[in-house]
Amino acid sequence: MKYRILLIVMLSVELAGFAEPRMLHFGREHGLSNNYIMGIAQDAKGYVWVSTESGLNRFDGSSFRAFRKDSASLSANALNRLYADHYANTLWIATQRYGLDALDCDSYTFRHFRHNDADTASIVADAVTSVCDAGDERGLWVCTYTDGLDYMDKKNGTFTHYNTRTVDGWPDDRLWDVDADGIGNVYLAHADAGFSVFKPEQGTIRNYRHDASDPSSLPGDMVRVVYVDRGNNVWVGTDGGLALFNPIDGTFTSFRHSDHDKGSLISNNVLDITQSRDGRLWIATENGGVSSLEVQNTMMRSPGQIRFTNIAGETDARQRLSNKTVESVFQDSFGNVWFGTYGDGLDVLTSRDAIFDRYDTTTRPFDTSYNSIMAICADGDSMWVGTDGKGVDLFGSSGKIANYRDFGDNAVLAIKKARDGAIWFGTYGGGVYRKPRGSSKIQKINIPGTGDVRCFADEADGSVLVGHGRGIARRRPDGRIEELVASDNSREELVRTLWVDSQGRIWVGSFGAGLAVYDSKMKMLERFATWNGLQSNTVNYLLPDKDGKIWAATGEGLARFTPDLMTDTVIGGKEGLADSFIEALAADSEGNIWMSTMGGISVLYADGSVRNYKHDDKVGFGDFAAGSVAAGLDGSIYFGSHYGVVRFNPKSMDPGVLMPRPEITDISVFKGGSDGVAELFAPASLVKLPYRENTVRVAFNVLDASSASAVDYFYRVEGLGNDWYPSTDGNSVILGNLPSGTYKFAVKAVGRNGEPDSEPAVLTIKVGAPFWATWWAKLCYFLVAAALVLFLINIYKKRIKLEYDLTLERRNTRRQQELTAERMRFFTNITHELRTPLTLIIGPLEDLKCDPSMPARQGRKISLIHGAALRLLELINTILEFRKTETQNRSLKVQRADLSGMIRELGNRYSALNTNSNLIIDTDIEPGDYHIWFDPEVMSMIVDNLMSNACKYTSEGRVSLRLYHTEESGVPFTEISVSDTGLGMENETLDHIFDRYYRNHNAESCLGTGIGLALVYNLVKLHHGEIFVDSEPHRGSVFRFRIHSENCYPEASRREESVLPAAELAATQDITVEAEPEAKPSILVVEDNVDIINYISEVLSDRYTVVPAYNGAEGLEKARRLQPDMIISDIMMPEMDGIAMAKALKADEETSFIPLVVITAKTASEARVEAYEAGADSFISKPFSSTLLNSRIHNILDTRHRLAAKAVSGTAQAVPDTAGTAGQGRRTGGLDSPIVSTMSEADAEFIEKVKGIITANMDSAELDVQYIAREMAMSHSTLYRKVKAVTGLTVNSLIRKCRAREAGRLLETGRYTVSEISYMVGISSPGNFRQCFKEEFGVNPSDYLKGKGRGQTV
Repeated sequence: MKYRILLIVMLSVELAGFAEPRMLHFGREHGLSNNYIMGIAQDAKGYVWVSTESGLNRFDGSSFRAFRKDSASLSANALNRLYADHYANTLWIATQRYGLDALDCDSYTFRHFRHNDADTASIVADAVTSVCDAGDERGLWVCTYTDGLDYMDKKNGTFTHYNTRTVDGWPDDRLWDVDADGIGNVYLAHADAGFSVFKPEQGTIRNYRHDASDPSSLPGDMVRVVYVDRGNNVWVGTDGGLALFNPIDGTFTSFRHSDHDKGSLISNNVLDITQSRDGRLWIATENGGVSSLEVQNTMMRSPGQIRFTNIAGETDARQRLSNKTVESVFQDSFGNVWFGTYGDGLDVLTSRDAIFDRYDTTTRPFDTSYNSIMAICADGDSMWVGTDGKGVDLFGSSGKIANYRDFGDNAVLAIKKARDGAIWFGTYGGGVYRKPRGSSKIQKINIPGTGDVRCFADEADGSVLVGHGRGIARRRPDGRIEELVASDNSREELVRTLWVDSQGRIWVGSFGAGLAVYDSKMKMLERFATWNGLQSNTVNYLLPDKDGKIWAATGEGLARFTPDLMTDTVIGGKEGLADSFIEALAADSEGNIWMSTMGGISVLYADGSVRNYKHDDKVGFGDFAAGSVAAGLDGSIYFGSHYGVVRFNPKSMDPGVLMPRPEITDISVFKGGSDGVAELFAPASLVKLPYRENTVRVAFNVLDASSASAVDYFYRVEGLGNDWYPSTDGNSVILGNLPSGTYKFAVKAVGRNGEPDSEPAVLTIKVGAPFWATWWAKLCYFLVAAALVLFLINIYKKRIKLEYDLTLERRNTRRQQELTAERMRFFTNITHELRTPLTLIIGPLEDLKCDPSMPARQGRKISLIHGAALRLLELINTILEFRKTETQNRSLKVQRADLSGMIRELGNRYSALNTNSNLIIDTDIEPGDYHIWFDPEVMSMIVDNLMSNACKYTSEGRVSLRLYHTEESGVPFTEISVSDTGLGMENETLDHIFDRYYRNHNAESCLGTGIGLALVYNLVKLHHGEIFVDSEPHRGSVFRFRIHSENCYPEASRREESVLPAAELAATQDITVEAEPEAKPSILVVEDNVDIINYISEVLSDRYTVVPAYNGAEGLEKARRLQPDMIISDIMMPEMDGIAMAKALKADEETSFIPLVVITAKTASEARVEAYEAGADSFISKPFSSTLLNSRIHNILDTRHRLAAKAVSGTAQAVPDTAGTAGQGRRTGGLDSPIVSTMSEADAEFIEKVKGIITANMDSAELDVQYIAREMAMSHSTLYRKVKAVTGLTVNSLIRKCRAREAGRLLETGRYTVSEISYMVGISSPGNFRQCFKEEFGVNPSDYLKGKGRGQTV
C-alpha cells in the first residue's frame, strides 16, 4: 500500500493564534517536592501529577501535595515518566530503581510491582523508564532501561517479556520510551540503538539507525522519545533533531536546529513531544527550550518551508521559560501547556485568553520607555504614548517606532489629535508642543503662562483649546493666542478636562471647582459642584455619548448631564462601583461606558448594570492616570496607568463564560478535636466520621492553573443552613464539632471579574452517632426506663405511705405544739390575771403591816401571809420570763458596769433573808476587774434562780456564790458558779435537768415547777453564754455559767443609766402629804375589775373624789363630760382598751391636759413603752401598794399646780413633743429613761393663745369670759374647765392676774402714771386697780415703785 503524508506546518510570527498567553511558574515555594521534573500526567478528576527525582506531586490548581517513600508508600523517590490510565483512574509511576508503582487516584492507595527472580511473570527489571497504553484496555507497555519491554496484564498483574532473550532480532534492551498506534505497531526508543517498530502479534521487530550518508535516515541513534499524534503520525526525538517517520518506505523527514534560522528547531536534542488539542505539536529539548508547530494534513511542504515557534529564556517576559532544558511537556484538560524543566520546576503556558493586555518596559517589541503612562492618543493604526519623564513613544502595528524627547519637560501629560491632523502635546513644565500632519518635526507653541497642561479640545472653526493649571488658552487657526477669561473676569484653574459640544458651549472640568459650562463668549451658563448636587468637585474627564449627553468622571463616581444642563444619572459605590474615583472614560460600540479607576476597570452597561474588573490572572493593574485613554481602530480601549498601558477589546470579552467547577482536594480529620493531629483522607464524595472525630478541614480548588488565582470561593453546609458564606481561609474551610447527622458541603467558584458562578462541588459528610445514640443503646435505654418506671412506681407507693405517716406525725406534732403553746398562753394569761387579785392581797397586807395598832401576834401572821404572796408573785414573774424566752420575745439590753457589785448584792440579800440556821450562804468574789457588758435583768434572773434552787434543795450545809475570771484556749471568760451540799443528782438526771417541766425525782419532797432551770438555760443562751452542771447524789451540785469577757454584744440594744421617772422617784421617798384643799380633786378610775375599783376608791376617798368607769369607752365618755383632775386606767379592758382610750384622750383638745396613770398586770417593758407613747404620765405594775399610788398621784398633781403658776407668770415652758404623739408632752427614751411631768406642748400653746387674747384686748371693757370663749371657739364651760385644770385659776382670775402683771411691767418703765397705766390695762376704777395690783404683788403701786427704787407720779 502506498501512503502519502500531507503535512503543513505554519508559523505565527507573534503567537497570533493565542490571545497573549502568559507563563506561570511553580517551584518548591509552591510545595513542589523537587525542581527536577521527569514526567507530567493528569488523572480523570483533573488533578495534574508531576514526577520528580525526589517524589511525586499532585497539583490542585494553586499548590502541590507531595508524596514520598516515607509518607505515601511510594517504592522510591527517584522517578521517571508517568502515565494516567483513565480506564480505572490509575496513575502508573515509573521508578528509576524500584519497579512500577500504581496509585489509585480515588482511594489514594498504592500497589507495587517489583522484579522477582523466582516469578517469571513479575516485571522484567526494576529500572522502569516509561509506560503507555497498549490500546486494548487490558494492558500496558512498560519499557525498562536494562531488560527491554514488558506487556502488563492489568487485571492479574502479570508481565510478558520482550527483549533480546525472547525475540529474534531484538536490537538492544536499553529503552527510553515506548508508544503504540492502536493498529498493532509498538514504537521503541533505544538509548543508543536507534528506533524500532515492534509487531507483537507477528513477533517481528525492525530497527532503524542513523546513516550519515542518507539524509532520509534517522537523524540520531540516541532516541529519547517516540510519539504518535492524533493523525497516527510517528514523531521521533533524537540527539540529532526531530524526525517524522514514514512507515511506508521507512524513511524519516528530519528537522534540525540552524543558528542562522530563528524559525528552525530550537535544539537538536529532543527530550519529549506532545500534541495539544488545537493540533499544535510541542517539542521539549535539552538546553534550548521548546519549539511548537502547527500540523495540518492538507498539503506537502519541504522541511525548509516549515517554521517553528520557539519559546526560550530570552522570550518575552510573559512567555519566558525558567530553564532551557525541558524534560517533559504536557497539555492538561483545561488547555494549559506544562513544561517540566530539569532544575527549575514547572512553567505553565496558560490557555485562558487574557482579558487585559499590559504593555510596559518589558513587553518587547511593544515596550514603553517608562512604566508611568500619563497620556495616550490614537493616530490611525499608530499610537502615541506620553510618559512621566521619558517623553513620548510612537507605536505601530509591529512595535515601537520611535521615542521623542524634544520637549522642554519630558513629562508629557496630554496628547490630542486635532481636526487638521496635527498632534498636540501638553507637558508639566515645558509648555505646549505641536507636530503638524505629515511633518516629522515637533514645534513648540508659545502660550504665555501655561504650565501643567492636562487637556485639549477642538472648536468648530479649527481653534484648539488648551487647559492648564492657570486657566484656558485658545489658539486660532491663524496662530493667534487668546486667554479665555469669564465675563466676570474670573479664570478657571487646575483644568483637567475640556469639551466643546455641538452648540459651541465649553465644558470645563477642574480639580477642586467641579464642572463649569460656558458659552462661546465665556459667559457662565451653569456650574455643578458639591453644593448643588455633584458628587465631587474633582472632574477628571468628560465624554460625550451618541445621544449628545455628557458623562463626567469625578472623584466620587460617574455623572451624566443632558444638553439642557440637567443631571439625570449618578453612578457610585451604591450602584455597584468597586472604586468611585474615576480617572478616564471610554465608550464601546454598544454604548457601554468603560471607566479606569484607582482600583481597576469598571463598565456601566447600557442596561444600567455595573461590572468591576479588579484582578485578572495575576496581571495587576490599577492606579490609572487621569485623562489617559484612547480607542483603537479595532474597537480596543487603552488606559494609561503608572504600571504601563492596559489594552482590551470589549468585543472579545465574554461575561458569560462559566468558571470551572472546584474540586474537593483534601479532607483532614482532626483527632481529638480541632487542636489534635489531622488525619489526611483522599478526596471523596462521601466521608464518614466517628462521633468524637467530628472536626474536619475541607480543602478545595479550581484545578485550572490559569483560573485558580482569579476566583473566590463560597460554601454552604446543608444541615446547618442554606446560606452561602465566603471562604475566609482561602481555599479551605474547617467545620468544627459537627453534631451527629448527615451534611452536604457544597463549594462554588466565583470569578473576581464578574463571571457567572461555577457549578458547586458537593461532599457528603456523615458524622456517626455517639454510642449512647446507637440502636443497641436505645434498647438498653428502653429496658432501663422500664425498670426505672417499675422502680419509681414502687418508690411512689412507698413515698405515698411515708408522706401519709409524716403528715400524721406532723399533725400530731403540730397538735402537741399547739397544746403546748395554748398551755403557755394559758399560763401567761392566768399569771396576768393572778396579778390583779394579788393587788387586792398584797396592797391591804402592806396597809395592815403599817398599821401601828396591829397586835404583834397578828402582825407576824400578816407578815407570813405577805411573804407567801410575794413568793407567789415571784413564781408568776418566773413563768412570764420563761414565756418570753420560749417565744423569743426577750432581747438583750446590755450596759457596761461592774458585775461584782450586783453579785455581791444578790449574795448579801440571800444571806440576810436566810432563816435556816443549818444553812450557810456565802459569797466569794475573786480580785479582778469585772467591768464588762451584760444585761442586769437577765443576769439577776439567772443568779436568782440558781441561788433559789440551791437553797431549796439544801436543808443543811453550805451554798456558795462565786465570781471569778477564767481562760480557755486563750479566750477570757467571766464565770459565776453556784454550789451547794444538798441532795445532788444522778447522771441520767443531768441529761434532762434543763428540759422544760422536768423535775428531779430524788427531790420529790421539794416543790418545784420544772421551768426554773429551763428558764436559766434559755437566758444563758440569750446572753451568748454557756452553762455546766456537775453533781453527785447526796454530795451536792455545782452550776457554772460563763460569758465572754470581751463580748460587747453589737447586735443588742444599749441600756441607759437607770433613772426612774420623777413621779416614781417621789413615790419611793418619804413624803409629807399636804393638807387637802377645801375642794377635793376628782379622779376617774377606769378598770373592768370591780374589786380593784373598790380598793382604789377606799384608798383615795379620803383625799379625792373617785368616779368609776368599767371599760375604756365609758371612761372616755366620762372624761370628756366630767373633766376630772386625773385618770387612773387599766390597759386590758373590754370594748376599748386603755391604750386606745389614752390616745383618744390626748388627741382631744378638751381632755389632752388631764394627767393619766396606767395601772396594769403587764410587766413587760414593751407595755411601758406603749403606755408612755400613748400619752401616759406614769406607769404602775400590779400588784401595787396604796402608798405608791398615793405618792404618785400627789406628785403629779402638785407638779401640775406649780407648773400652772409659772405658766401664768410667764416663766413656764412646754416640753417639746419628742415622743411623736400630739399633745402628749412626754419624752420616752427607753424603759429606764426619766419621764418628766411637765406641761404639754398643746397646753402651753393653749395658755399662750389665751394670754395673747387678753394682752391684745387688755384696755377693752368688753374683755371677759364670753369674749375669750368666742375668740377661742369654745364653750364657756369648756374654756373654764380647761383654764382651771391647766392653771388652777378661773378665767376672770387669769384676766386680773394678766392685767396686774402688765401694769407692773408698765410701772417699771417709768414712762406712765398710775392712772394712765390703770386705763391702759382696762381697769377704769383706781380703787379696783389698786386692789387688783395688791392681790398680785402684795403692795400698792406706789410701794411697788419704791421697792424697785424709782419714784413715780400717781
